[in-house]
Amino acid sequence: MRSARIQFLLALSLLALSLAGYFFWYRAVAAASQQAQALAASVGSAAAANEKARQSKDAQSLLAADQAAVGRYFLADADVVPFLEALQALGAQTGADVSVVSVGADPAKSAALAVALHITGSFAAVVRTAGAIEYAPYDLAETSLAVVSDGKGAWHADLALSVGTALAASSAPAASAGPAPPPKTPAAPAGLSPQTAPL
Repeated sequence: MRSARIQFLLALSLLALSLAGYFFWYRAVAAASQQAQALAASVGSAAAANEKARQSKDAQSLLAADQAAVGRYFLADADVVPFLEALQALGAQTGADVSVVSVGADPAKSAALAVALHITGSFAAVVRTAGAIEYAPYDLAETSLAVVSDGKGAWHADLALSVGTALAASSAPAASAGPAPPPKTPAAPAGLSPQTAPL
C-alpha cells in the first residue's frame, strides 16, 4: 500500500514536471513565432518602401527624359547662333543660298524669336529649302513667304519665321544684322535635312 502511494506521487510529480515543461516550451515557441511575424512584417515594409522608391526613381527618370525631349524642341540661349548657322548649312545642301536678314523678339508670340531669311537659287532649290526649314524639329512656324523671279532664271524668297525659345520675349535681342558667318563645315546639322522637305 505504501509502495503504491509512493508510485502515485512519483507519477504525479512527473506529470507536473511534464506539464510545466510543456507550458514553458509553448510560451517560448509562441514568443519566437511572434518575433518571426514581426520580422516578416518589417521585411515586407522595407520591401514595399524599396519598391516605392524604385518606382519614384523610374518616374523621375521618365520625367527628366520628357523634359529633355521638350527642351530640345525649343531654342536655348546658346542654341540661337548654331541654329542660324544650321539654316545656312541647309541652304548649301539644297543648292540655295540662305542669308539671315534679321533676328529679334517676336511681337506676336511670347517667348519666341522672329527670324527673317533671304533665300536665293533655282525655284526647286528655294522651295526645297523653305520646306526643309518648315519641317525642322523645333517649335517653328513660317509666318510669311514671298517668292519672286528676277527674270534671269534665279528665284528669291523672303521667309519669316517664328521660333519658340526658352528666353522671355522681352529679353530676346532685337537687332538687325547682315548675313551670319558661314558654317565651318558644309554639312547640315541633324534635324535640318533637305530630305525631310517635299519639293
